[in-house]
Amino acid sequence: MPTMTGELARAALVAFTLLGAAGASAAEVNFHAGVDRTEIARDEVVELRVRLETPEAPSRLDLPATADFEVLGQARSNESSVSLGGGAGVLLRQAYTVAWRLRPTRSGSLTVPAAIAVVRGRTYLTQPIVVTVAAAGTAPAPSAPPGGGGGRAFHGWERDVLLQVELDRREGYVGEQVVAEFWLYSRQEVVSYAGGGVNLDGFWKEDLETPSTLKPERRTLNGVPTGAYLVQRVALFPTRSGELTVGSMELRNITVRLGGGSLLGGDLARVDRKSAPVTFHVKPLPTGAPPDFEPVNVGTLSLAASAQPEQVAVGEPFTLRMAVSGDGNVRTLSPPHLHLIPGARVFEPTTRDAVVERDRRLAGTRTEETVVVPGRAGELVIPPTEWPYFDPRAGQYRSVRTPELTVRVMPAVAGADPGATPGSNALAVGLRPIRTDLSLSPRGPPAWERRWFLALLLLPPLGFVVATGAAALRARGSRSGKGAARGSRRRITIARRLSARGNAAAALAEVERALLGYASERLGRSAAGLTREALIGQLSRAGAHAPALRALDQALELVEVSRYGGGDVHGEEVLTAAERALSALEEADWQPAEVTA
Repeated sequence: MPTMTGELARAALVAFTLLGAAGASAAEVNFHAGVDRTEIARDEVVELRVRLETPEAPSRLDLPATADFEVLGQARSNESSVSLGGGAGVLLRQAYTVAWRLRPTRSGSLTVPAAIAVVRGRTYLTQPIVVTVAAAGTAPAPSAPPGGGGGRAFHGWERDVLLQVELDRREGYVGEQVVAEFWLYSRQEVVSYAGGGVNLDGFWKEDLETPSTLKPERRTLNGVPTGAYLVQRVALFPTRSGELTVGSMELRNITVRLGGGSLLGGDLARVDRKSAPVTFHVKPLPTGAPPDFEPVNVGTLSLAASAQPEQVAVGEPFTLRMAVSGDGNVRTLSPPHLHLIPGARVFEPTTRDAVVERDRRLAGTRTEETVVVPGRAGELVIPPTEWPYFDPRAGQYRSVRTPELTVRVMPAVAGADPGATPGSNALAVGLRPIRTDLSLSPRGPPAWERRWFLALLLLPPLGFVVATGAAALRARGSRSGKGAARGSRRRITIARRLSARGNAAAALAEVERALLGYASERLGRSAAGLTREALIGQLSRAGAHAPALRALDQALELVEVSRYGGGDVHGEEVLTAAERALSALEEADWQPAEVTA
């Protein structure tokens, strides 16, 4: 790899050449070669690297053709160095490095031919190198390059490059966390590597850390300070008992920078490494598991339960949260499930995970949130729940118990907007900023002295007459159902548009307003404060037939499930059910009977 290039390098070389031409002419030529391995398999590749140190550029630097090896490719680089002082004055030197990737054409004892360099008309040769090639599919142990040829770039450095896996324990229970770390050790600087896959059959794996940059730690290996590079850290959870194997990891093209004496750095060399597999003994969970124990609940765990808000009205939802935290396989934990609660509807829970790395181990919290809608006023009691799990540190089953939770349920507020989101402030929509730039000075004579004041006095009686007539018309329209149906269908049309825009919450609110608005017109009172059971009863006494009531109940059910039950119901299904319910209600034989609460 060039370490001085461009105009700066050329200017420096010209300047030093003028200062020390006599010394440069006396410089000697060094030419040596080496391979990364002397024992390979028939289907592997050996890398031949030659280095030529000379005071001037060679006229030839190549490798003769050979029947033993096929040349797959080559890489060339050069660098310049300057020596000051001594009898030679200023000494300029060029270093040329060429790497050939060679694939053997057969098995047996093969010879890598001598490389050729020509400098100032004189020919230089490296020593031929013998490489032992085994049959394809075998994996000979890495060997040091031959000592022939000398040179600072080849001194058995590849024997110090190791890849190994380290486990924080060698045995554990099914589901217990074991941390595996893959480390690359090298006394030389590691520049890059490729690969990293590993076979982990029988384990659930969660990645903890895969460094994006190479930052070595200094460790002592066999009494020698060595750079340790973390390749990957993973959390493993055995899924079955017995002897499991953490497979070998293979890194290819591990590039290291070899130390050198020049001013501008050392050579780059490459090698492949494969870690040895490691066996892990997995113990089965002990017998005598408590009732309702699930095998995924293994770890050092804790449980918390809460209900928010603690006070709601009939028909308003609250959320029950069950959160399991600790050290374990967070994504597979199974928190306790909420059973049926008398007097309330319980929807399907939603789950979210918060996973973190804590002390080089996997930890976090899995939370299940369940929406509960009470159907009657009073105190709604959520009984305690027993939750068993297995603690691998103690080697025994443990159990935690959630506290008894109480939610105060108030009577429903009559006339409440059924589409309002719980906890929202409906008044905030109509608020406007206070204006401070208004003038308080009088503008003309008092109102009672103006001509239109008398006409204004006649407006209240006239308004009363108009309101009375409008009420009569509304009552007539209510008895016919046409006016109520038109308004409700307009809301369904608006809901369909909102759903097409992706605003599911607003669409559901419009559907609910459409259905309860129609019911309110038919009953002559607000239906928003009624439970669904009470609403169905009121409509039945008002003359709605059973098919219409079933259609309305199904539509309202879909609205609630879509809003609270995790979104398993599609918007089009809700809209279709609402239209079907309105059509059925219009067909009912409504009787203008007095309806009481």
